[in-house]
Amino acid sequence: AHNLFWESDKLVHVLFYGVLSILLARSFMLLEVTTWKRVLLLTIIVTAFGVADEYLQSFVQGRYSSEWDVMADGIGGLIVALTLRWRQRRLVKIA
Repeated sequence: AHNLFWESDKLVHVLFYGVLSILLARSFMLLEVTTWKRVLLLTIIVTAFGVADEYLQSFVQGRYSSEWDVMADGIGGLIVALTLRWRQRRLVKIA
């Protein structure tokens, strides 16, 4: 069986788009991802970047666009958004 997600290529997508999620959160929300709405918004923005990247990549000779790459991009963004939400809510409870 060919497991598309666990190819190293997909892990790189998760990592890079996770970093993008951190940078976007920092620039738009100062890392205050405290609500599900912000988790969703951050995930949508990161996934939109992935869609745009894959679309543009389809015009480059020798490169291919993939819906699996977009899914990995979105998962990277979601993981970071959830982590930021958990971290922020934990800090609020401690204070």
